[in-house]
Amino acid sequence: MPKTGSRDDVNDDNLYRLLVEQASDGIVIYDQQGVILEVNPRACEMSGYARDEMVDRPVTDFIAPEDLEKTPLRTGALRDGQPVLGERIVVRRDGVRVPVELSARMLSDGHIHVIVRDITERKRHESEMLRSRDFYLTLLEDFPALVWRAGTDGKCNYFNRTWLNFRGRTLEQERGDGWVEGIHPNDREECLQAYQEAFGERRPFTIEYRLLRHDGEYRWVTDHGSPFNDMDGEFAGYLGVCYDITEQKLADERVRYLNTRLEERVAERTARLREANRALRAEVAERRTAEERYRTLAHSITSVVWTTDPEGAFVTPQDEWERYTGQPWEEHRGWGWLEMVHPDDRAMLTAVWRTAVAERSVYLVEARLWNEQRGEYRYFVARAAPVLNREGSIREWIGTISDVHERRLVQQERDKLLHSEQEARIDAEAAVRTRDELLAIVSHDLKNPLAAIKGNSQLLWRRLARMSVDDSERLTILLKRIDEAASRMNLLISDLMDFGRLQAGQSLTLQRRPVDLVKLAKNVAAELQNTTSHHIRIEPDVESLVGMWDGPRIEQVLSNLLSNAVKYSPDGGPVIVRVYDAGDGRAAMAITDHGLGIPPQDLPYIFEWFRRAHDTS
Repeated sequence: MPKTGSRDDVNDDNLYRLLVEQASDGIVIYDQQGVILEVNPRACEMSGYARDEMVDRPVTDFIAPEDLEKTPLRTGALRDGQPVLGERIVVRRDGVRVPVELSARMLSDGHIHVIVRDITERKRHESEMLRSRDFYLTLLEDFPALVWRAGTDGKCNYFNRTWLNFRGRTLEQERGDGWVEGIHPNDREECLQAYQEAFGERRPFTIEYRLLRHDGEYRWVTDHGSPFNDMDGEFAGYLGVCYDITEQKLADERVRYLNTRLEERVAERTARLREANRALRAEVAERRTAEERYRTLAHSITSVVWTTDPEGAFVTPQDEWERYTGQPWEEHRGWGWLEMVHPDDRAMLTAVWRTAVAERSVYLVEARLWNEQRGEYRYFVARAAPVLNREGSIREWIGTISDVHERRLVQQERDKLLHSEQEARIDAEAAVRTRDELLAIVSHDLKNPLAAIKGNSQLLWRRLARMSVDDSERLTILLKRIDEAASRMNLLISDLMDFGRLQAGQSLTLQRRPVDLVKLAKNVAAELQNTTSHHIRIEPDVESLVGMWDGPRIEQVLSNLLSNAVKYSPDGGPVIVRVYDAGDGRAAMAITDHGLGIPPQDLPYIFEWFRRAHDTS
């Protein structure tokens, strides 16, 4: 069976539908069972549902459950035809709860017609007003001043927490005229009279009086009261605030006392200032005279006199600058003068300047400055001293620039000559050392063959004195030794020539020939044996040891070693020469004596020329 009050009955009136669709409020029509029959576009917009999603559904589907539980639908209350007003919480499609205001009425056909209005903004404003009211009430309670309020009858009906804490009394004790008990007896009448006059005229007032504090001390307060109106603009009473001005009162008393003392001191200081002004005028006159002398001196000397501010910028015209540099001072005011300094000297000059400023010390530097007329950088010396003010800070710098270019060139030439002389002296000393080394070689290494020649010559002379025919073989041996010694001297001369080539940076050439080291050792030992009482023994590990060596140089080395062994061994002590194969194509010779030996600390230096151990006693 069709339902009573179908949607077809509602859709007949087109004019009514047009009004419903254009309405700015949501309109919902539902039957007495609560089933929605029609909604307008605004209701759909408010709920977030489409029309088809709302029609034929219970209206309770769109109301918050907690709202329904609190206030169920009151369909019965509408049957008498009177409208029902109220508020509901509607649940949108997205779950957001929206507060709405409802105006419901039952029509003649039994359908319920509901106008729905979104009151979200109104609720928000009401909430903000409540919060604001609570905030200002809380603010007044803890406001750091004594706040009071009186009604239209002039009686106080409110005191904030700060007032009550100050007085040490309860709100009930202070209400009405109870607070008057705290006014100092000497101030009470005047205070109340001023209050009542202002209240009668409804004008603001300010009163000063003493108010009793909870600790029994009367404190001076200044009381500011103003009338206020209610929401309808009607006079509602007075609102006032009191500030503790006791410290201010005491300060005022102190100020009055100090003012009296100040007036007395001002009179005394005025007299002193008059005297100081007379002295200052005399000082100013003297300073002007000194400045005139300074300007006269600056123009008369040959150096450039300059002044700068504390940071080093030219601040006054420098008359001698153009004469010195060939350029106008105006082009280099401030720090522009630094452009005239040689680029290589700017960093050094700036660093010295910063140090002088930081330490407030004398500025002294030598650098190069461009001279436009001569087209060159010229050396100069800058000197400056800081001028301090009375506070001890730098007021300005006064200095001079002196041309030292010619002196610097002379000094450079002198340094160049000195350097050349030092190099020549070094070369001469090297030549002298070379000469001494050559002489030492000659005096040391030529002594041995000369001694052999001399010894064998002496033997030959003695032999010739008593020689017989049978001794001819012995004479032949001696003459052979003399010949060999002479050959060695020739080799030493060759060595001197080799040394000269080494000093000239040329390489040394070894003369390698087949040499029997055993035989060479025996010949050197036999030659030295004739000149010493030491017994020289040759102990070879093999009968012969032949190889490609420079025989004369090996002979020279062996002769030096044997001479050293004989010299530093006890008289008659044996000297042993070992010759052996060291393997890998190498040979070795070792000389053993019974002398003191070489101290370990001198071993690293045994190959230095003519090195001698310290302990040779």
